Amino acid sequence: MSGPTPSATSADCNLLRWVQALVPKVQREGWLRYWRAELLHVRTLRPAHGRRDLALGLILDAAWLRSESLRIQSQGDAGWCLMLLAGVAILAAIPAVIIAGSLEAFIHSLAFWLPSFIFGSLLVVVASHLTSAIPVQTPALPLTLRIKSCVFYAGKIALLLPITFLLSADLAAPLHPTTSFFAFMVQSLLFALLALVALQWAILDGILRCKHCLRPLAEPIRVGRPSHNFLEWNGTELLCAEGHGLLSLPEIETSSSQPSRWLSQTHR
Repeated sequence: MSGPTPSATSADCNLLRWVQALVPKVQREGWLRYWRAELLHVRTLRPAHGRRDLALGLILDAAWLRSESLRIQSQGDAGWCLMLLAGVAILAAIPAVIIAGSLEAFIHSLAFWLPSFIFGSLLVVVASHLTSAIPVQTPALPLTLRIKSCVFYAGKIALLLPITFLLSADLAAPLHPTTSFFAFMVQSLLFALLALVALQWAILDGILRCKHCLRPLAEPIRVGRPSHNFLEWNGTELLCAEGHGLLSLPEIETSSSQPSRWLSQTHR
């Protein structure tokens, strides 16, 4: 049984060298070992095997590894979260533009609704913070982390309020030709309800994120026994996948039990 020809080996090495740039660095060494063995096996059995098919297989495999790496890295990332909300805001604006008849008419209607939007948003923000979940105690975090968290939260609020306003306008639009006052009341009520739900989600989302990397925490783990509520601490704990810290949420908060708090890795 003859081995691979020198020309085929040289071409395969060049192909691997060009395609390996697509593979994430942490997986590149293992990927190269696998494909070198695979190419040697294929050339040994079928020296004239189509180079186009091999190149396509290499590129598709490397591209899949790269896409999976990007998906895992961006999963729950704060920037991707804001980009997704911005996309939802654009989608929510499309029906309003269609109903208005043109982009110019849509802009004029926004200018008309702006005072009501600002006043309603202030009321909703105040109400949502007064009815928000139990706050979480955090250690003295660096100023940069606090600023990062505040900017992320402000970005969510700045996108969620227009989204809920546009959705309420879309839902109440069929009522405007018949009765403007009733449509205005329905739209205001829908905006208040949708915005309150959205802001409660934003607050809860901030609680369930790592205070360092702003990524969602891992699945909660039960700790302790519910039957011993007054004898020992029990509740749930959520870990940061990057190892930055731990969120501790008690089953029942009392004056004698440990409250909800974030434990940074440096404080544990």
